[in-house]
Amino acid sequence: MIVFIFKQAVGRFIGFNYQDTASLNLTTLARKSPIALAIALMAFPERPLIALALVIGPLIELPVLGLVSQILLFIRNKGITDVSE
Repeated sequence: MIVFIFKQAVGRFIGFNYQDTASLNLTTLARKSPIALAIALMAFPERPLIALALVIGPLIELPVLGLVSQILLFIRNKGITDVSE
């Protein structure tokens, strides 16, 4: 949620339209989780649950991205953000 809200604010600050802000959100969410898990695995190699998280992570990531997509569509349909096409 923090990344989503932060990227919404960044998109508005930069002046992105809806499509660019949505792309920024989804790209950032999709790119950050595997990197964080890989760093955790390198920092704590003796913890086998971190390796398990690397396997389970993508299984959780896809539904989260689907949920974020639905939230972004809700924002667009309710006119909460400026939609310039």
